[in-house]
Amino acid sequence: MTGESIIQVLIVDDDPGIRQTLCAVMEDEGYTALEAADGAIALALLRGNSHPVVVVLDLLMPLYSGEFVLQAVVNDHHLSTRHAYMMLTAQPNCITPACATYIAQLDMPIIQKPFELDALLDAVTRAACRLAARHGLDGATRSSHSSL
Repeated sequence: MTGESIIQVLIVDDDPGIRQTLCAVMEDEGYTALEAADGAIALALLRGNSHPVVVVLDLLMPLYSGEFVLQAVVNDHHLSTRHAYMMLTAQPNCITPACATYIAQLDMPIIQKPFELDALLDAVTRAACRLAARHGLDGATRSSHSSL
């Protein structure tokens, strides 16, 4: 391994600018970045991925919303234990009681848009470290320098 993290980060957002920017930032931090434009693509990627993934999930998206993804995750032991999740939303008031229950079950941080990049990176690093410890892996920590 060349110092890159074996933990992957999946950016799930319907806004291509956000996805591309966050993927570039994650790669600059040493993570392997994946992206999905909606929840359907995200679930397919998560189900087919053998690596632990930190999922940065937008709440409001067409097709399958973040809430729909979380409902699928809490009902699938493999998805709920293999990966770590965080919610990214500009509208926290749109979190339904059911979604709030999923968030609590998965012990997810909620990051409100607009957000400080360092706060998001710190949340990703904490999630990656939890995943690494859970799965007995190395290489989950954020690189020692930040490009932004």
